[in-house]
Amino acid sequence: KFRKIDGTGSDLVMIGAQECEEIKPRRAEGHRSRHIRRLGVQMLGKDYVPLAIHSLGGIQMALYCHRDVLGDVEMIDIA
Repeated sequence: KFRKIDGTGSDLVMIGAQECEEIKPRRAEGHRSRHIRRLGVQMLGKDYVPLAIHSLGGIQMALYCHRDVLGDVEMIDIA
């Protein structure tokens, strides 16, 4: 768990993985990318909300925020 019982812990969590998909042109997202997202949600639990998910070829990055501080987030920019 990223948060302890007393409420201290990580407000933002970034998860990255490579070799998620075979590099080939595709129109739809592959099953490995969906599985990586499901694992992130399972691992973090319902207290964390995905803010941004981005992929570049076989590389996946996902940024999650704890629900307690979600109101403090003003902008997410993916370059």
